[in-house]
Amino acid sequence: MNFKEICELIQLVADKGIPLVEVEHAGVRVKVQGTLSSHNTAGASLTVPQGTIEVTTMARPHLEAEEPEGLHYITAPMVGTFYRAPKPGADPFVEIGSHVEEGSILCIIEAMKLMNEIECDFKGEIVNVFPKNGESVEFGQKLFAIKSE
Repeated sequence: MNFKEICELIQLVADKGIPLVEVEHAGVRVKVQGTLSSHNTAGASLTVPQGTIEVTTMARPHLEAEEPEGLHYITAPMVGTFYRAPKPGADPFVEIGSHVEEGSILCIIEAMKLMNEIECDFKGEIVNVFPKNGESVEFGQKLFAIKSE
């Protein structure tokens, strides 16, 4: 679903007085819940698009099965800004193809002006770096994929 379709769904809830609509399409679930309130002296109820709107991306089993087996993922332990190198202009801690040991520093995540070194907890080869340098990351977001040796 695109933004326009979601807006149309919200408008439908507002115009028709529908208390709850859930739509699932192409792995995305949208739930719109409206509320009723009186807004005139005649006592008529109008649906107002206040309430909850949830948009959820659903897991697709066929996509999960396509991920290579034997990969270990390093995920973000906090929300912050992802940095591949210890300082601007320096070489990255690791590149795709780098061999890492348990305890190797992989990146830095800056959170609240604190630089947090993220260490590897697995021995192997870096096969993917997901975020770009300077990009914001969320808790639990994949940072690196490591293939065991």
